[in-house]
Amino acid sequence: MKGILCFGDSITFGRGEIPNKGWCGRLKNWFEVQGTHNAVYNLGIPGGASTDLLERFNAEANTRIRLKRPTDEYTILIAIGANDCKFEKESRNPRTTDEHFKENIKNLIKKAKSYKAKLAFIGLIPVDEKRVQPFERTWFINERVMLFNEIIKELCQKENILFLDIYQFMIKEKYEILLFDGLHPNSQGYDYMFDIIKKFIEKNKLI
Repeated sequence: MKGILCFGDSITFGRGEIPNKGWCGRLKNWFEVQGTHNAVYNLGIPGGASTDLLERFNAEANTRIRLKRPTDEYTILIAIGANDCKFEKESRNPRTTDEHFKENIKNLIKKAKSYKAKLAFIGLIPVDEKRVQPFERTWFINERVMLFNEIIKELCQKENILFLDIYQFMIKEKYEILLFDGLHPNSQGYDYMFDIIKKFIEKNKLI
């Protein structure tokens, strides 16, 4: 058994295209045909923030990481933070404060490290501010997206954990055309994300 657990929010889930395939679904199509017992688990929950992920992490991981044979291998990918960095539109109160987010990521790292699995974090992607101010009843700015991305990056560096800074890839592109609604990627955007994530996985021998 070789399994990849993809934890995250609606971007991991695949919102922005129909059906909701996303980068995780593309990863599934690529990886599972390589072995009879290969599996990719999409554990992205739309609307989920780091606090929500902390509450469900062990339950999700315990039911999937089963080391029964010497050849069994698992990888945990965590892509969280988009819902943490948003503001409530009227009050401009953050959903998650910087310090709270930092503590949540620390705790996620601690939980993930308790499993016999390789671990990596995937950073946040930029938003199209023209389309997400507001976004439904919330508000996004890239300054805060970058801040939360840096929090994850710094903690990963401190804990010697692999981190894919996908923000730095996308910001160099005309990334607005890769977004469906200013926040979630469209099919072209998910193609772009998958290509970078696939290369990251292969380069670091995560599977």
